[in-house]
Amino acid sequence: MGTHHVRPANAPPFAAQLARSNELLAQTAADLDEPASPILLASVPPTWDIDTDTYDGTHPNANGEHQLASAFAEAMYQGWELGGEYTP
Repeated sequence: MGTHHVRPANAPPFAAQLARSNELLAQTAADLDEPASPILLASVPPTWDIDTDTYDGTHPNANGEHQLASAFAEAMYQGWELGGEYTP
């Protein structure tokens, strides 16, 4: 899962660096993924909101933690057929 926080909204050069970092993370995960040691990335939850899901614009609060857990559970279920839908 890439990094998202409030700084990109206020600093376009940083936002560009962050976007590039997330691209490189996805590319590296794809390059290193192999059957003996699988790697997958979770997507940012579609309802993620830095104003309501973090306590400081960066770190998740209790609601944000549940959303992130749901995203990881969904990724593992879709990618590896492990588990199922996350319910807090």
